[in-house]
Amino acid sequence: MSANKKKQKDYPLVVVHWMDIVATADWTHHSEVSPEPMVSIGWLIQKDKKVVKQATTIYDGDMYGVQAYPAGCVVKIETLPEFYASTAVSGRSSGKSLENSTESKKASTVLNKSGSVPALSSMTSNFSGTRSDK
Repeated sequence: MSANKKKQKDYPLVVVHWMDIVATADWTHHSEVSPEPMVSIGWLIQKDKKVVKQATTIYDGDMYGVQAYPAGCVVKIETLPEFYASTAVSGRSSGKSLENSTESKKASTVLNKSGSVPALSSMTSNFSGTRSDK
């Protein structure tokens, strides 16, 4: 790894809530077309007025599987506690207990009681967008 590369710990593991663009090329009425709520998990590598970039893969200190979201499409970014970020990279727990910890409380809005990320449908339930296929 070169000296100018940031370490994995310099990139927070985040949940990005964003609105996807929907387009039609048929006779669908405009009232039936709305942006779709989406949720993505990865390492936040850039955030500014124009763009939010998130990587899904870390290899040898570099970020890959990059998604670039126009900043205007991003609804919310939630940072996962360091415990979950290090577990995601190593594939195992650090051995620290999160019971009643501050990190555990911070994660409560993102993680369910079993400690895993809930299904996307439950994470997007607070969006007012409607699906056109329902």
